[in-house]
Amino acid sequence: MHLWLRTFLSLLKDFRSHETDGFDYHFAKRTDMEIWIRDGRFLEYGEYKGNLYGTLTDSVVSVMQQGRVPVLNPHPLALRVLRNNRFKPFIIFVKSPELKILKETRTRALNLCDTRSASLQTISSHPRTFTDFELEQIVSTSNHLFRLYGQYADVIIVNTVLEKAFSQLSHALHLAETKSVWVPSSWTEISLLPQCQSKGAV
Repeated sequence: MHLWLRTFLSLLKDFRSHETDGFDYHFAKRTDMEIWIRDGRFLEYGEYKGNLYGTLTDSVVSVMQQGRVPVLNPHPLALRVLRNNRFKPFIIFVKSPELKILKETRTRALNLCDTRSASLQTISSHPRTFTDFELEQIVSTSNHLFRLYGQYADVIIVNTVLEKAFSQLSHALHLAETKSVWVPSSWTEISLLPQCQSKGAV
């Protein structure tokens, strides 16, 4: 049985009162991060509102060396670094359903949340509502990413009903732990034909 562990972002930003170094993020100096970027030490990195964010390759390797499985939700371009015989990733693509179903399921989930909040008579934060344009953008972006990167996915899950999608995800992770899967021949020591081999990182 593997222990699943999400990896941490390294970043340059000001501390907030509720954030803890090494728990929420690994905080670093901008000069250090810029050097790490130049040295190619990040799987991915970017800047948002003046803050640098990135996932260090070493942080993923460290998790693997502990006998754990790192869980990543990377930018698709990071696949260029991840998809090799060093990491042997098990890639799950969560795809948006068609627009009509997306509207129905998100509206149903919102109504259910409102009903539960009313029955508990509590003041709670409500899930964010989406405009029709935003939902169209979600579907369009999902389809675009699928055309570009769907070929690399080991498992494709269409996120129609959350409970069903979660069940499919759990099943896929169980298979990744217990069954052998096909990998490119270049990921094996003998590169004659594609061979069956258990994968490590997710």
